Amino acid sequence: MLELKRFLKDILNKIFVGQELRWKLGAYFETRFWYLLLQGKGQKSFTDELYGRLDPHFPFQEHLKKYVNQESKKLKILDVGAGPVSVLGSYWPDGPEIDIYPIDPLADKYDLILQKVKLNPKARTILCYGEKITEKFPLSFFDLVHARNSLDHSYDPIKCFQEMLAVLKEDGYIYTGHSRNEGEKENYGGFHQWNFDIIDSNFCIWNKNSRYFLKDYLPSGSQIITEFDQESDWITLVLPNLHCRKLPKLPLCPAML
Repeated sequence: MLELKRFLKDILNKIFVGQELRWKLGAYFETRFWYLLLQGKGQKSFTDELYGRLDPHFPFQEHLKKYVNQESKKLKILDVGAGPVSVLGSYWPDGPEIDIYPIDPLADKYDLILQKVKLNPKARTILCYGEKITEKFPLSFFDLVHARNSLDHSYDPIKCFQEMLAVLKEDGYIYTGHSRNEGEKENYGGFHQWNFDIIDSNFCIWNKNSRYFLKDYLPSGSQIITEFDQESDWITLVLPNLHCRKLPKLPLCPAML
């Protein structure tokens, strides 16, 4: 089995196929990873953290509180590429009521895994591609849009950012966190077809064949706030919605056409 997986990964790296097809071929490895993890067969610290998310009193993360209106009665938060169990907590005793909307293009496969391991998350992951969020949700619907370790796994990260911005309320925030240059680290195996980096103070999406700056595909004047933690090799990106409901038609990334 191990040799077969290595062979398939090698094929993914060498065969010339479209970005979307390459992404679909990587779905096997992602679902296999989560299946083993939810069975308790992964790294113990990661498994413990994952099962902690199932606690109904799993707290809303402190670092996200400054990006929402704490005077609101209810917050709607989108978690993009959430996997079978969202990393976001919804318990905030002295704060607003929180509705988490986890989405993932593999949600139907994760449902089957959760049934097998007899787990039932409080917020069930909804089947939705990051590139097609506006087909599932209204414009200006969410107070906060979150993504962790997921957008670089998509087949069109730029389209994901555009879709996330479109469903964000006026004065809302996009908050993302990703490992720097994950495609390079994983030798472009499975879902790892893109790298995220900060180049010349700009957020850059690149791979062996192309390089794009996110600012070129967002509304003029967008404020992209990035922070790089060298010790963890982790990039945080915050994008406030400064454009209210009048989001212009945005250019497509040429690599995805």
